[in-house]
Amino acid sequence: MYNVIHISRTLSSGFESSRIKNFETLEEVATYIHDEWYDQFCEDFDYPNEWDIDDMNANFPSKEEFTLKSITDKIKNKRKVELFRYYSQYACLIPYELILEKS
Repeated sequence: MYNVIHISRTLSSGFESSRIKNFETLEEVATYIHDEWYDQFCEDFDYPNEWDIDDMNANFPSKEEFTLKSITDKIKNKRKVELFRYYSQYACLIPYELILEKS
C-alpha cells in the first residue's frame, strides 16, 4: 500500500494542514498524481503562470516528472520520498509538499 501525503502551509501565517490518500499500487499513485493532482494543483494556484522562479529557486516541474517511471525511479529501495517540495525564500517556508510513502 502507498500513501500520498499532501501538506500545505499558508504563506502569511505558516499554518499547516495535511491530508492522506491511500492507494494499493504504484500505478494507481502515478495515475492519480499525473492525471488528477497535477492539473488540479496548477488550476488552484494558477501555476505555472504564477510560479516565481526566483522565490522558489527552481522551474515549475513538468507533468512528465510525475509519470509511473519517474515515480518508480524515485521510490525504489526507499520507504518515503518527496515528490514535490520547494522552499519559498520570500515566505521562509515550504508552502506545499507532496510525499509518497510505502506502508
